[in-house]
Amino acid sequence: MRAIRPRPGSIRRVIWVYVFLGIGLAGLVTAISYAVWLAHKASDLYSEVRMLGRRAEEAGELLARIELPAERTTTLDGAS
Repeated sequence: MRAIRPRPGSIRRVIWVYVFLGIGLAGLVTAISYAVWLAHKASDLYSEVRMLGRRAEEAGELLARIELPAERTTTLDGAS
């Protein structure tokens, strides 16, 4: 039996297919990793916005407790 030899240049064409598949796979992994990172950052941001809302409510409650003194009338010469 005769050994089957590949045509000249055909191996190079197959290698390029694997190179491009590898590049595509690396890009896919990178995109998925970035999406996971972005989801975590969005979750952190949402948590911080909720905390800011709570702090604003607390500040509003504290400001509502402040009692201002009754308004005093003064004369032009500064006497009460």
